[in-house]
Amino acid sequence: MKPVDRVEGVAAVLLRDDIDTDQIFPARFVTTRNYAAALFGSSRYRPDSLEEDPAFLLNMEPWRRARILIAGRNFGCGSSREHAVWALRDFGIGAVVAESFNPIFRDNCLRNGVVPCAVDRAGLRDIADRVSRHPTACVAVDVRGRSVAVDGVVVAAFDLAPAAQRMLLEGLDEVALAIDKANAIAAFERADRQRRPWLWPAAGTTPQR
Repeated sequence: MKPVDRVEGVAAVLLRDDIDTDQIFPARFVTTRNYAAALFGSSRYRPDSLEEDPAFLLNMEPWRRARILIAGRNFGCGSSREHAVWALRDFGIGAVVAESFNPIFRDNCLRNGVVPCAVDRAGLRDIADRVSRHPTACVAVDVRGRSVAVDGVVVAAFDLAPAAQRMLLEGLDEVALAIDKANAIAAFERADRQRRPWLWPAAGTTPQR
């Protein structure tokens, strides 16, 4: 995963609650490798075809070039389908600003370099209103500062746990975070062997019950 410290560009506003993973990445596209084309596939295309529906936001300019998606609460609910994040990422969306996220979806974002920005309702409304008035406004998500700005004006802050922030800034996953603590883990094991030797049998022996 590439490090991410800032995502900026045009933002698309889909200010709806409970947008689930089947809306983001419909199950009928699950065998495709073109994840970007499948993004919001049931809405982007006309029924029973892959002809674009010109009325859908992401088929219009300037939102074909959207780098940020703005949505409502509980974004990414439903299944644990990681394809939903892959589709956003491959389309070019590097951050989602929403009031809240499904926890599994949020974690999938972190593992794939997409920034999940959970902001309060007032901040979300402010961002959406500014973008709606100026569709080509530059929205910037600052991972280090945990803030969202519109045309250079910081509008809202978002929550990001220190470990999640580090994953994004350094391009790490949970395994890499654990490996980074290898010395601390080894020190704990050595100390625990002294405290509770019965839990640490010698190599090649079977623990006693």
